[in-house]
Amino acid sequence: MEKGNSELFLASTACRYEILTWMLNRGIFFLTTSLVGILMWINTAKNGPDFAVYWKSVRLMLEGEPLYSVARDGIMVFKYPPWIAPFFIPFSLMSFDGARVAWGAIEFFSLLALSDWVIRKAHVGAQTASFVMLLFLGIWQVHAFNGQVSLPIAALSVWLFEMSDIQGSRKSFRSVAGKVGLFLALSTKIVSLFPLLGYLRPYLKLRVILICPAVLITLSQLIFCFSKESWIEVLRSWATAMGPGVHPVTGEPLITVSGREAQGLVSGLFKVFNLPYNATALIAACTLVVAAVLAWAWSSRSKNIGAREQFAGWLALGVTAQPLAGFHAFAMAFPLAVIAMDRAWKSRERRTIGFSLFGVLAISVMTQKTMGSLGSVLEMISIKSLGVLILCWVISSAAKARNLSRPK
Repeated sequence: MEKGNSELFLASTACRYEILTWMLNRGIFFLTTSLVGILMWINTAKNGPDFAVYWKSVRLMLEGEPLYSVARDGIMVFKYPPWIAPFFIPFSLMSFDGARVAWGAIEFFSLLALSDWVIRKAHVGAQTASFVMLLFLGIWQVHAFNGQVSLPIAALSVWLFEMSDIQGSRKSFRSVAGKVGLFLALSTKIVSLFPLLGYLRPYLKLRVILICPAVLITLSQLIFCFSKESWIEVLRSWATAMGPGVHPVTGEPLITVSGREAQGLVSGLFKVFNLPYNATALIAACTLVVAAVLAWAWSSRSKNIGAREQFAGWLALGVTAQPLAGFHAFAMAFPLAVIAMDRAWKSRERRTIGFSLFGVLAISVMTQKTMGSLGSVLEMISIKSLGVLILCWVISSAAKARNLSRPK
C-alpha cells in the first residue's frame, strides 16, 4: 500500500513539474516576444523611412498626384502594385508621427500573431522559439527601423493558410475567402506569389481563379477615385518604379541586385559572376529559372513532411526567389527557422542540429556589421538565401529520419 502511494506521489510530482516547466517556458517566450515587439514598435515610431514612402505616396495620391513617380521620388518611389495602395489610405489620413505609431502597433501585433502560430499550430517548443526569436533580433530591428511590410504579410499569410484549408476539400465561404486573402497578401510583388506554386490545384478552381483578379481590379479601381491617370499610365509608371536602373533626371542609381542588401539567390548570382546589374531582361530570365528550380526542388523534398512545415518552406523560399530581397524580407523566414531548429533538436542528430543552427545564424547574424570583411564576402554570395536552403534541407532530413525510426 505504501509502495503504491509512493509511486502515485512521484507521478503526481512529475506531472506538476512538467506543468510548471511548460508554463515557465511559455511565459519566457511570451515575455521575450513582447519585449522584442515593444522594441520594434518604438523603433518604427521613431524612424520608418520605408513606411514614409507608403504614407507620402498614398497621401499624394489622395491629393490627385500620381502614385508612382520615379522623377519625383527617385530611389524612394512606391513599388507595390496598385491594389496594395488602398490599405495605406487610413495611415495617410493621419499625421506622419501618428501613422508611424499606428504602424509600429501593426508590427507589434504581427509579431505576436506569427509567434502564436509557430507555438500553437506548428507545435514548436517554447524554448526553441525563444532562442530563435532572440537570434532574429537584428532582422526584427532592421525591419522595424525601415517600417517594412514583410512581418505583417508573414503573420497574415500563416493565419490565412489556416483559414483556407488549402490542402483540404472544404468549399465553404471561409475557405474561399482564405485562399483569396492569401493570394492578396502574397501579391505585394509579382515574385512574392511564389509560395502559391505549391498549391496550384486549389487556385485553378473556377471560383477562386475568377474571384482573385476581380478583387485586385476592384481595389486598384479605388486609385482612380483620386488619380487623373489612366490605367495604362498607372501600369507603365508602376513597371518603371519596380525595375532596376537610374533616375531619369538626376542619374541617381536605384536599388540594384549588386548591392550588399540584396540577398536573393538571383542577386547572389549577379554578384558572384559580376553580371550587369541593369540588364532587366537577364534579371527576369534568371528569376524565372531560379523560381522554377526552387519550386521543383521543394515540391520533391517536402512530400513527406507536414502541411505547416511545407508552407513555412514555401514562404521562406519565396523571399530567396526575389531578386531584390532585402534583410527585412527575411522576417518571412522566421517560421521556417523556428520549425527547422525545433525538428532538428527533436531528431537528436548532431549533424542536423548543427546545420539548423548554421542556417539560422546565416539568416540572422552573419553580416558585415557582425563579422567584418568575412561578413562582406558572405553577403556577396547571398548568405541569407543560402541559410534558407539549408533549413529546408534540415526539415526534410529530420522528417526522413523520423519516418525511418518509426516501427513498420
